[in-house]
Amino acid sequence: PGLLSPLLKVLYDGHGEPPRLQPDDRALRYMKRLYKAYATKEGTPKSNRRHLYNTVRLFTPCAQHKQAPGDLAA
Repeated sequence: PGLLSPLLKVLYDGHGEPPRLQPDDRALRYMKRLYKAYATKEGTPKSNRRHLYNTVRLFTPCAQHKQAPGDLAA
């Protein structure tokens, strides 16, 4: 009970507004650098694509979360 009431006060003290999360500066700079390197100002991919992928993974999966091929269980 001692910890729960201050926690609830913080959670409900937002006046009905959800908290605004700031993006991680490093991740945002990385995404901007990738965008500038591989897309035109209009946002379309550059024609001289040397890469096989069109998406970016910002994290690496943990070894314990890797699934075997064909394993659909989460």
